[in-house]
Amino acid sequence: MINYYEVLGLNMDASANEIQERVIAEINKWRKRVNAPNPQKQREASEMMELMQEIQDTLLDENRRVAYDADLMEQERETNNAQQAQGAQEAQASDHDRHIDELYKRFDFHYDQQNYGDAIEVAKQLVRELPNNPYAWHKLAIANYSWDNFASARYEIEHAISLKENEAHHHYTASVIYHDSTDMNYQERLKRSIEFLNKALSIEPNNVLYRTESARYSFIQGYYQDSINLLENMVKEGTITENGEQILASSYVKKVQNECATQVNYSNGGHEFYFTSKDLIHTALQTLGHALNFAKDNETRNDVLHLHQLAEGSLKYTYNFKFLILIIIGAIWFLNALGDFSIIAMAISGGLTYLGWVKFRQPIYVKNKKFVDKLPTS
Repeated sequence: MINYYEVLGLNMDASANEIQERVIAEINKWRKRVNAPNPQKQREASEMMELMQEIQDTLLDENRRVAYDADLMEQERETNNAQQAQGAQEAQASDHDRHIDELYKRFDFHYDQQNYGDAIEVAKQLVRELPNNPYAWHKLAIANYSWDNFASARYEIEHAISLKENEAHHHYTASVIYHDSTDMNYQERLKRSIEFLNKALSIEPNNVLYRTESARYSFIQGYYQDSINLLENMVKEGTITENGEQILASSYVKKVQNECATQVNYSNGGHEFYFTSKDLIHTALQTLGHALNFAKDNETRNDVLHLHQLAEGSLKYTYNFKFLILIIIGAIWFLNALGDFSIIAMAISGGLTYLGWVKFRQPIYVKNKKFVDKLPTS
């Protein structure tokens, strides 16, 4: 049983306001570490976020807090009795335990310093000492992965999973390892990576990191709407991360490019997007407005602004001055017909003027459509 008060650094008689303030401070601190590059630290941050929610639900509910305090005091009494019964022998860690602790500390030191070769050697010692410990195998896997020993890392992480199948973080680590395994066929490693991520999500469906990665895989596979749906839900929940916001912005951009515009490739290797529908232009402008709210890097922001400029520009008009003569002729004819009060001549001249106006002033998206329709189909 976890002592929530010790976690928060408070006494058992702390007020509800003190507890609430400390919980909020802890949540803000750990939320920033959810996307740490070290998988072990990512897992630690996710666990602490869940623990803070558990503490908040228990200690800020009066009835649940009373029951919890009673259980905590009973546990402390039992612990004190057991310690007294066992005596000083239990207060001292065995030589073996101290040796294992030292190995873990040495591994963390070398790994944090990016001395991956040394970290691998220490992890091998851990595995020899603890052959059935999934966490020792996990450390060996991430060390080999960090040193680009992908085949070894895949074997070791799968062995860790076989020792403890319901450890979500190990499945997530396997997903990362398979995704980056450049010694494998891309489609195969993508398939396995998604399988492991989905397993992690089945164990911890509310994990922010895993959900964000799921959206990223949807984006990679071209399922931009699936990515948008998932990340928009996280926006509503207030759980989206900065990385998730960037994926969301990129998904909006791809959605506009694929569904609202036509890409035209040029012989010089360049390309451009053409907007050919008024309704789709308005949809694109709305979607790009959302994208601009979430775009974090300059490249994505530039893509958003470029598409927005193209879409807005396509609503403007282009003028073909060779049809201006039709408007002038029609206007002169109409004035003459008006003097003679000739209904037929007035109707014909009005039609001629209207035709000239339509041909003279034309939306750019109409011009774009004519251009795109004339392109050869591949």
